[in-house]
Amino acid sequence: MNYLKRGFTSIVRQPIKSLILLGLIFILGNIIAGAISVQKAVKSTESIIRAKMTPVVTLEYDEEIGSVLQEQNPEFLRESLSVETIEKIGTLPYVKSFDYSVGTTFESRVLERSGRNLYGAAWFNAFAFQGVNDPDLIDLKEDKIKLISGRVFNEQEITNISYVALISQSVANINNISVGSKVDFEINLLYGDADGNSQLINFQHYEFEVIGIFEPVKQVRTGGYGYDDLSWMDDDMENKIYAPNKVLYEVNTARYNEYVNLTGMDFRELKEYTPLYILKDPMDMDRFIEDSVTLMPDYYKVINFAEDFNKVAAPLKSIQDITAIVLYIAIAATIIILGLLTTLFLRDRRHEMGIYLAMGERKIKIAMQIGLEVIIVAVIAITLSLLSGNILSRAVSENMLIDQIAAEQVQTEEFSWSKIELETRGYQFEISSDDIVQSYEVSLDLMTILLFYAVGIGTIWISALIPILYAIRLSPKRILM
Repeated sequence: MNYLKRGFTSIVRQPIKSLILLGLIFILGNIIAGAISVQKAVKSTESIIRAKMTPVVTLEYDEEIGSVLQEQNPEFLRESLSVETIEKIGTLPYVKSFDYSVGTTFESRVLERSGRNLYGAAWFNAFAFQGVNDPDLIDLKEDKIKLISGRVFNEQEITNISYVALISQSVANINNISVGSKVDFEINLLYGDADGNSQLINFQHYEFEVIGIFEPVKQVRTGGYGYDDLSWMDDDMENKIYAPNKVLYEVNTARYNEYVNLTGMDFRELKEYTPLYILKDPMDMDRFIEDSVTLMPDYYKVINFAEDFNKVAAPLKSIQDITAIVLYIAIAATIIILGLLTTLFLRDRRHEMGIYLAMGERKIKIAMQIGLEVIIVAVIAITLSLLSGNILSRAVSENMLIDQIAAEQVQTEEFSWSKIELETRGYQFEISSDDIVQSYEVSLDLMTILLFYAVGIGTIWISALIPILYAIRLSPKRILM
């Protein structure tokens, strides 16, 4: 009888021992299967959440580092981000599109704002202008606004001083404005004189031609940064006006110079460009940050929603760490317990092994017989534990996730003007704890099944080494004496 038949016969003739071995592997297999399923579910959920996250990045002056540098050197003066630096970062392979803008505020005594008038004095309305360098408008390409009528900027309007603008449909309707209309804005300077009296000076008037009318895409806003009501962000977008960077840069320069003339204060002028980068893949965020920080001054930092994602996903990380520990312990326990149990069973079969050796059977075939007996039982037990382990882990891990979320009490809001600006424009990160629970699903797919069988069979083979080594060292003369 060859070793294959002997292996099958041995399993059938020793049903109690085979069932004990089956039960042990089944229990440990449930733990291993559950841990692998949960690990896969956590990674899948994390990928789903990351995919929902708009991979948007901006750069901001780091006040904390700037303060330290100021203390170390009182003459420290920070440099604004140069266009060259912004564009160099924009050439990184992770960037899908980017733009940079300079912002300013114009007033109007004629135009009415849409919604609430939160800005400006009683005698005028204030309108925030956003500079544009990309003539195709990055907010339009990213579906944050829709072009209702007219057109976007052309290359000539961007490179030259062209007083053209895009306004929202709400502002256009309220003020009876259409494409081609000329709209008058003004700059008013408010400053205190030597006697402590405030003075308002009407500095300059500017006339813009409306070349396009847009409508902001409505965003779902759930509150944050200490605000329960974020409708003011919608108001800001309704009253936002797009214009070429060069125009706004010129206006800001004139405004700063006039302040210097009026006040006599020789303050350092800063013409800030605010960049906006849209990445190709949310998973590229860490690599983008790593590469971009080497290209910009040390006192600038990357602003994105990755930290908010990490805080929201903290309960998932906790479960992943716990299941990883359980998986390693289960594998180690399987190797030790199964190896010792099989060796113990073999001690009762020493005479059987001695007879095989006395009859001239090679030790390698006896070792293969032992391995076959263990593997056959193990495959049956692993197959049974695959489904049951998945069901048990689903129930246990979902409860763990809910408990972890309740324990973490995750707060995702970290105050940043740049983040507020991003959220106002619609580039917000809106993933709640409920979204995590809904996205979390422990299921069986081909990769999970293959991974489980690979880990399970690999563990069983390692555990079988102990009894195999025991069998190889047997001496037929000593056994049969």
